[in-house]
Amino acid sequence: MSAYVVLARKWRPRTFDTLVGQEPVVRSLRHALSSGRLSHAFLFTGIRGVGKTTLARLLAMCLNCETGITDAPCGVCPSCSETLSGSNPDILEIDAASRTRVEQMRELLETVRYGAVLSRFKIYILDEVHMLSLAAFNALLKTLEEPPAHVKFIFATTELRKIPATIVSRCQRYDLRRVSREVLQRHFVHILDQEGIAWEEPALAALARAADGSVRDGLTLLDRVAAHGEGGVSFDGVRELLGLTDPQCIEGMARDILSGRGEVLLRTLQEMYEAGQDPELLLGELLQTFHQASRSLLLQRERRSAAGVSLEHLQMVYQVLLRGVSDLRMTPVPHQALEMVLLRAAYLRPIPDLDSFLRGHPAVPGERVVSRGEAEPPGIIRLDTQRPPPPVGAKEADRPAKPSLSGPVDVAPEVGEESPAETWRSWEELVAAAFRVNPTLGLKLKEHVFCVDFPLESDKKAACLRLSLKDAIFGTPRRLEELVRQLLVDLRVKDWRVEVNDPPTAARPETLGEAEMRQERERRDVIRQKVAESPASAMVEKMLGGSLQAVEPLSDNTTRSGGKL
Repeated sequence: MSAYVVLARKWRPRTFDTLVGQEPVVRSLRHALSSGRLSHAFLFTGIRGVGKTTLARLLAMCLNCETGITDAPCGVCPSCSETLSGSNPDILEIDAASRTRVEQMRELLETVRYGAVLSRFKIYILDEVHMLSLAAFNALLKTLEEPPAHVKFIFATTELRKIPATIVSRCQRYDLRRVSREVLQRHFVHILDQEGIAWEEPALAALARAADGSVRDGLTLLDRVAAHGEGGVSFDGVRELLGLTDPQCIEGMARDILSGRGEVLLRTLQEMYEAGQDPELLLGELLQTFHQASRSLLLQRERRSAAGVSLEHLQMVYQVLLRGVSDLRMTPVPHQALEMVLLRAAYLRPIPDLDSFLRGHPAVPGERVVSRGEAEPPGIIRLDTQRPPPPVGAKEADRPAKPSLSGPVDVAPEVGEESPAETWRSWEELVAAAFRVNPTLGLKLKEHVFCVDFPLESDKKAACLRLSLKDAIFGTPRRLEELVRQLLVDLRVKDWRVEVNDPPTAARPETLGEAEMRQERERRDVIRQKVAESPASAMVEKMLGGSLQAVEPLSDNTTRSGGKL
């Protein structure tokens, strides 16, 4: 009886068309071969078992086929057949992991100057090239950059980051991706049908998931399961071989976690422990179940499932289980750690849907919170983020006016006014007007200049505006005087003198920027106090089991117009 050939070797691709899951790389190589734009060095990188070495052999066969350089080698000529069997003297396939030293690399490079014996090119295939030492890489550099015309280098690696950038930059790089589960499953079906082996779809889905994107790993598992199942591939065989749990059992445990049935969970875990179930594998399957549940709920564009489980709660459960993975690896008794992790997840408090809560969840009897723009029914909880309203009966003109300094303010006098100086009643108003004339100057005046003395109404003629510098942003006091004088001219203010003095020795006044920041802090403190005292805040803290840490206004426009919680 002939020796059995494992599926991974028997079904190794012999043409580009049979290579699985690497269509972009194959398309690029075919275009390079057909157009003649061939590099002297190629670098294939990707995880294990996705076709790096196979692709290197196929490329070598394409380069040396006796029909010519082609993307569809004949496969029957002496060069092709010897390449497929690994006996071509002009194709040197080298395991770099066993030839890491610089002396071995020098011996290899000594053969580069000799031409090919039977083929068109002399091709060096270095597998796991990242295992070479730094000295070996350095010895390879010059030859790799300018090799003889008859030489091609093909490198394969699973650890691209370990290869020096000087080597990578001299190669034409191709990144091989993980093969998707769907593609792997279709590949398994094709092979099993050709081999005449019966199969079950859930078994192939489980094998594709366990392969984690590697074709070789998947075929190796397929071989094991076929042998274990006496010639057939069944889900029971896969479950026994990989230590998987019955999907219905996993779904039942997930429902118990979401329903808070801790006693049932403990009984189920004890049964699985006695049956020899691996705790880490079980936790991994639960994580996958909650991940799929979250994806399904999100793709349905809903935030709550038919069973009433919110997306937020699923995320919290997933987070607890994910942190439990490290707990299992650190503890000497993984079974106990798994019990504690699942109980922690089972007794999580359900997270309320905040959108629904803000749209109308009752806070206390007779009160509710409304969204912005809704009519305000009796009992609404309102948090006014402005200053207290004026007394009843006050006129609009009695309200204190405070111009904004956050940008240009249209308060400059109209052309033709005889006494525009009457417009500026404070340093704050003058700086606000400066934003319109010269925004850069206005910002500097706001942040870096103190007003020591501002002319009173009765002193407008021959009045003196006394300022002081916070720092040296203007260079010299004289420079600030010139800029402010020009500003007054632009604003048609006459007969004003400007003096810039040293800062007062006593407690210096605030700049307008500092005053604005202080007022903002005070305003936030008032908002925080109001939120902390509101019944809605107390109810949210009780529901979530937390405490109020910070309050942020929704936006400047919202807070200035009276925010609502």
